[in-house]
Amino acid sequence: MKITVNDTLLELHSGATVKDALLSYYARSGRKLPGRLPTVEDRFGNIVAPDGALSEGNCLIIRSERKRKTSAARSVIVLLASAILFGCSSTRQTATSHSNEKPDVTAVAPPSGIAASPERQAVIFSVNDMHAAIDNFPKLAWIVDSLRSVYPDLLLVAAGDNQTGNPVNDQFPEKGFPVIDLMNAVGFNLSAVGNHEFDT
Repeated sequence: MKITVNDTLLELHSGATVKDALLSYYARSGRKLPGRLPTVEDRFGNIVAPDGALSEGNCLIIRSERKRKTSAARSVIVLLASAILFGCSSTRQTATSHSNEKPDVTAVAPPSGIAASPERQAVIFSVNDMHAAIDNFPKLAWIVDSLRSVYPDLLLVAAGDNQTGNPVNDQFPEKGFPVIDLMNAVGFNLSAVGNHEFDT
C-alpha cells in the first residue's frame, strides 16, 4: 500500500503500522530512528499511536520534538514559590522546657447550647465526564456500595458532563432521563452542571 510521510511517498506492506512507516521513512532519508519515537499526526492533526494500523492513502506528519529550555527566571520563580509554600507549613510546635514533651493543644468547644458531636470523617467520591456511559453503572454501583459499607457518610458527587455520548440516552424522548434515573439509583448526592448538559 502507498502512504505519505512528510510529503514522501512510501510503499509499505499490507497491515503496516505507524511505526513501520516511521522505520521506512527514516531508512529512506538515511537517518537513524530516534530512541524516543516522535509525535505523529494524521492529515487532520490527530495524534496517532505507533501501533496504529494504516490503510491505503494515509498521510502522516512527523512533528519535530522541541527541547524545552528552562530559563533561569522560571527556575527562580519555582524555587521562591516552593520556599513560600514550605514557610506556610502548619507543623510548628510550641517551645517547651523538655524536648520530649508534647505541645499543649486546646480543643475548640462548640457554641453554648450545641452538644459536641463525635468526630466524623468526610469522604468524597467524585466522578466526571461520564458521557452517558450507562453500561458502566453496574460497576459504579458496586464500587459505591462497597465504599459506603466502609464509609457510611460517603458523599458521591459528579463533576458534570453526565449527558451526551450514548444514543440510548440522547434519543430518549425525555432527554437525559436514563442517566438521571441511574444516578438516582446509585445514590448520587450532588452533581455539577457541565457544558454537555446543554447539548440537547
